[in-house]
Amino acid sequence: MILTDEKALVVLICFAAAGLVFMVCGFYFMSEGFLNSLKESRKDEESRRLAEYSGRLCGQVATGIGALTIFCGIMTKVFPQIFHFLALFYVIALMIGFMVISFTMRKR
Repeated sequence: MILTDEKALVVLICFAAAGLVFMVCGFYFMSEGFLNSLKESRKDEESRRLAEYSGRLCGQVATGIGALTIFCGIMTKVFPQIFHFLALFYVIALMIGFMVISFTMRKR
């Protein structure tokens, strides 16, 4: 099944919107305000350093997922015949990204 032009355009718009949301979240995770709030909740210096590192890593992963989401939307519009393979690749990349975030932000 190949996507029609109209469906591919809808997929592009949805992917672009979701990608922008991921990127905004990533930039928020890397903001000084968020990182300071993470550090304030810790007592010793080592925990504060690890909290800041975790926040930055989560921000980078979320920004990367957002960029990948926008890229996949564009590729779907340009090459609609590879949508199924691209969707599988995207889901695998999402799972890896969310696993990195969940392992990074777990309680220590």
